[in-house]
Amino acid sequence: MPTPNPSTQVASTLADLKSLPAHEQGMFLLRRLAKRFPKPERFYKKNLALTYPQPDIYGIAVGFPSPEVPAVVQYLLEGPPWRELERCFYVVNASGDGWYEITEEGSEASKQNLQTHAPDRVVLDALALLHKDLQDFGHYFREQKGKDAVAAAFKRVENRLNEIRDSSKAAGVSSVSGVGLPHRLYDSGDLKFPFPDVGAGNQQKREAYAQSLKNLLSSAIGWFRNAFDHEPYNLPDFSDAEMIEHLFVASYMLRLIDKCEAAPNSGLPAIKDQSTIAGNQVLGPKKPQPTKSPLSLKPNLSWRREPVPGGGDDERYQVFAGVENDGEEAATDFLLVVEFPSGFQDGGGHMLQRGQPSQPGLSHFEITNTDEPVKLTRLYPHQKTRPDLISFHVAIFGRVKREHPEQLQERITATVYSGHMKPKGTAVSFAELRE
Repeated sequence: MPTPNPSTQVASTLADLKSLPAHEQGMFLLRRLAKRFPKPERFYKKNLALTYPQPDIYGIAVGFPSPEVPAVVQYLLEGPPWRELERCFYVVNASGDGWYEITEEGSEASKQNLQTHAPDRVVLDALALLHKDLQDFGHYFREQKGKDAVAAAFKRVENRLNEIRDSSKAAGVSSVSGVGLPHRLYDSGDLKFPFPDVGAGNQQKREAYAQSLKNLLSSAIGWFRNAFDHEPYNLPDFSDAEMIEHLFVASYMLRLIDKCEAAPNSGLPAIKDQSTIAGNQVLGPKKPQPTKSPLSLKPNLSWRREPVPGGGDDERYQVFAGVENDGEEAATDFLLVVEFPSGFQDGGGHMLQRGQPSQPGLSHFEITNTDEPVKLTRLYPHQKTRPDLISFHVAIFGRVKREHPEQLQERITATVYSGHMKPKGTAVSFAELRE
């Protein structure tokens, strides 16, 4: 029986497969299905999991170690890879009888190369030594996105500090953010000096050590986080070795924060801010704390034009919707809703096409922070979700452009709801998609 190419340059173990981004996992499965079942062939999904007369009789797990094959097949068909194919409308069960076929979109997508490469195995193995929050960063090496990896790692360091701030009961902590946060958390007692024998019995020496420690943690935001997030284009590309070195710095900072939070009080007073009082002398006025802005999230819409099979004057677009925190308060929940006139929808069967539209005749999509592929407990200030939380296709038919151009003023709307904030929305007309 003919089988697909192993594609071991992308994933050769189940752990490799799971380390890929969800979309790449889906593409990995799609390419194997497309090779085995080219259009117009159909396949019965349950048959793909048959183990007689041998495991994986259709070869979708070829190239993986034999002991892993059953688990790989199960993961491909029941896990994120299959869900990604359905989400992108690359496969469809049109007859409802369990027989699937690859759609035109899926057929085109299967011809694209995976945007990944095989990094040094030594580098991937080293990820197991990192802090637990960074051990899933293997996909950045496959995608050759070194600067993105560093930005994400130090964003995690900043968010860890934000989490401690948000749970603090100390006065004046909740309004502090950025490079000043490690200093404030130490002064409030939320972070403690984690090495009790260093500088013990010498207040001046201990204060010097503690000041350096706070400066080190501040550099996670002031240098690493800000430079790699805001000006990556002004930084050189990284080798795998340079990338893993930066991740180990972030890993050490995360472990240090864990120790600082868990450490007992040292018995020595915390370092006071220079705007406080020394004896009866006022060294300087306290800086006023910034006023905390209300909770504020906003939806973002983006799109791209895609080729139409067969050509003609029809136009096809893929539209994406995501969420961004543009306020100063972390959001613990959100609901993103997208609606547009149903006549423009191209394709159906979307997992997120659920709920009730605000009025008849509208296609309605929605997703929450607890749904796949989000799974966020908090969305911090200036943080964005992935841009394609909701993704769908629309079509602008040639006859609409010719006979009813006024319909191009109809709009795609995206609205986000969260906590006590007033819902915030954005919109784009179908005419604007064409600009």
